[in-house]
Amino acid sequence: MPRWPPIHPDLIVAIRVLDADGMPYAELWRQMRGVARNLGIRCPTYWMVRRLAIVERERKAVRMLALRELKRDR
Repeated sequence: MPRWPPIHPDLIVAIRVLDADGMPYAELWRQMRGVARNLGIRCPTYWMVRRLAIVERERKAVRMLALRELKRDR
């Protein structure tokens, strides 16, 4: 059984978009509160936003590394 309720998919997309430049986690969470309010849903906690941002940053780093490898092979 999950410890926390799942995060709405629209909020996950918002985290990816807002964190494109790697803003500080606290600022990202503040931005997410407004997004959640506009969507009419509950905002995830700071810790959940931070955890998701860390995962998304790691995924982005892996994709960027793969892209560099592709470009280098040409």
